[in-house]
Amino acid sequence: MRLAREYEFEKSLKIVYCALVRPILEYGCVVWDPRSANNSKQQERVQNRFLRFASYLLKIPCPPHCYSLVANNLSLSILA
Repeated sequence: MRLAREYEFEKSLKIVYCALVRPILEYGCVVWDPRSANNSKQQERVQNRFLRFASYLLKIPCPPHCYSLVANNLSLSILA
């Protein structure tokens, strides 16, 4: 992540997330029971943590606890 500042930071951040975190969440969605409220909430927490981090680093304004604007800005779909 430190080296990403030399390049286009937004693109680098998205690539790291899509390469390292997103596949685990997508796999986990199938393996874990996504209908379970607890598993779904844990998956949502991971996504929101990244989106909150991205909004802070990229200075994307968003209302508290509403990360859909950040996801749209980064062209990411939210797993549900």
